[in-house]
Amino acid sequence: MNLAGRYKLKSLQPQLLTAFGDSSVAPEIRIAAMEALMKIDAAKHHDIIQSTYDNTASSDDFRRRVLTSLAQFPGTTINGLLQK
Repeated sequence: MNLAGRYKLKSLQPQLLTAFGDSSVAPEIRIAAMEALMKIDAAKHHDIIQSTYDNTASSDDFRRRVLTSLAQFPGTTINGLLQK
């Protein structure tokens, strides 16, 4: 997943979205998928990350990990996500 983000492999976005959105997947994998999605196109995936974060099925631990991870992506897109 890290390579998908590093090399901006847009063709892997569907698989990354599936991994990130699936609450049965380990949190570490979900966060890695989110980071790759952010590196590929932060603005495009903003709403998906927001809705997954806001989902009542998301645990507090997962939300904390999302916020911690988002700190490495400064900018207006992430600031908008964090303000909501």
